[in-house]
Amino acid sequence: MKKIKRSLFFNLFLVSIVIMNIAAFVSWRNEKMKMEQSKEEVHDVTNNDVANGSDESVNKDAHIADNAEAVHGTESIDNTEIIYHEAENSEEKDDLGKMPPEKKFVKKDVSYFDDAAFIGDSRVVGIKLYSGIENGAFYCKEGLTVYNMFEEPLEMPGGSKDTLENALANNQYKKIYLEIGINEIGIGTIDSFMEQYKSSVDHIRELQPDAAIFLCGILHVKKEKSESEPVFNNGNISARNDRIAQLADNRTVFYVDINEPVVDDEGNLNPDYTYDAVHLLGKYYGLLSDCLLEHAVEWP
Repeated sequence: MKKIKRSLFFNLFLVSIVIMNIAAFVSWRNEKMKMEQSKEEVHDVTNNDVANGSDESVNKDAHIADNAEAVHGTESIDNTEIIYHEAENSEEKDDLGKMPPEKKFVKKDVSYFDDAAFIGDSRVVGIKLYSGIENGAFYCKEGLTVYNMFEEPLEMPGGSKDTLENALANNQYKKIYLEIGINEIGIGTIDSFMEQYKSSVDHIRELQPDAAIFLCGILHVKKEKSESEPVFNNGNISARNDRIAQLADNRTVFYVDINEPVVDDEGNLNPDYTYDAVHLLGKYYGLLSDCLLEHAVEWP
């Protein structure tokens, strides 16, 4: 009886093991079938996307990229443009590094004019005749304007006649003084005047690449004349002087307000210094040359 019970127990144990193995096999087979089915579905979806001309994966990548840009607060910029912009900034820094420092005005003696040229209208004629400067080159004429200054025949230092164009092309100076603009007050507008004035300065720079260029303010007129003239007045002169001063960079181009020593407290030409409300008496042109020497710069 005991032997029968033992045999029955042993047989049941074997049967349970077989059943467990069968269950494990069935479970493994089902999982394998699910994996195969999943691969087929993915393959079918991919083929269908290609056939339909769509690509969800690309769209997802683009969406991720958009989100990344949004997080970083940037826009999609072509790398070539970024590199080019960096190169431009580098060139700007290089140019700034090469620019000479701004210069401060210093006082010099009359020998400073040894390598200087003076260009201008009747006010410069007055400096030539009455200031006592004998060591500079003068290219000046009554009625000279920024519109005709390079072509108008002028008296040369040697007494001959030639144009400013030829004179500056054939001679090199270290300092160029330009005092011009009174005859243009009634011509055109301040903008048209400044366009031509700047063009003239640029051309002087082309002809005299190594020179310091001094732009002298237009001299004011006497109070009575300024108040009686609707156009030819100190308001218009000051407006042009302000624009001329803006051309100075204090490195190679400098602005000198030569009105300082010859105007009264109201900014009008001192009535004691003029004989016609516009031009200085001869003995006061020395004030202008002194002003120029007080506004010199160290120049190689």
